[in-house]
Amino acid sequence: LHGLAMAKLNPVGRKAADLILQNKRGKDKRLLDCTGQYQIVFFHLADCKNCQAEAEALRQMELDLQAMNVSVTMVYAGDDAERWNEFRKNYPTRWIYLADLKGTSRLHELYDIEYVPKIYLLDSNGIVIAKDMKADQTVYMLHQL
Repeated sequence: LHGLAMAKLNPVGRKAADLILQNKRGKDKRLLDCTGQYQIVFFHLADCKNCQAEAEALRQMELDLQAMNVSVTMVYAGDDAERWNEFRKNYPTRWIYLADLKGTSRLHELYDIEYVPKIYLLDSNGIVIAKDMKADQTVYMLHQL
């Protein structure tokens, strides 16, 4: 029952839940402060091999994402700031990196991130276009919009 309730969070066609998370400098930032026409929100853990593979796939498509005015927000779902800092070093500096360093965002209540990676595609208003896709599927969908 819990899994079904979690899966119903942030449905396609509705506005995604906004969170206040911390950026790499420790400053509060809203998740839905999107700077692009579209926003990829990528929930991950630093030591998750599938997360690393999907993040790498997105990195390989970085020029394409820039050309389509897509912002990428990487949300660390763990609590190890040191691992998070190491993870970030491998990916584009243009991407936005957020984490719940204060433990106050309700991230695990508002998003179904029991299993990561979890990718959401949002429009500039924070409306969920798609979720639970792989990086290549997400970029393919962006080309169709």
